[in-house]
Amino acid sequence: MFRISNFTGVDVKLEKFLKLLYFAVFAILIIISFVLLFPAYTHLQKMKSKKDELQNKLEEKQAECLELRQLFSDLESNPKAVEKVAREKFGLCKRDEVIYIYKAKVQSGPGSSAGRK
Repeated sequence: MFRISNFTGVDVKLEKFLKLLYFAVFAILIIISFVLLFPAYTHLQKMKSKKDELQNKLEEKQAECLELRQLFSDLESNPKAVEKVAREKFGLCKRDEVIYIYKAKVQSGPGSSAGRK
């Protein structure tokens, strides 16, 4: 015949202890993985941000390059474009042509007495 042993209370305590031990090991593994992965995640976010910033710079430079290529093409083929650059950038003019240069009037800020009567 079967005997009811006195170990049933010990088995329940052992089972509870093992469940607690498994939970503790699982929690420790989660914490360790978080500690190891968080710096890598922040580094990844910084690199994505830097990539986006460099992508924007690249697009700006490509637009500038396209603009300069268009200007270069115009300067090679269009005499009016050459004249415009010569006048605006180098201050050149045609023979017997007089150039008047007007200085911009300095505007006063609010509260100053300049311009009041």
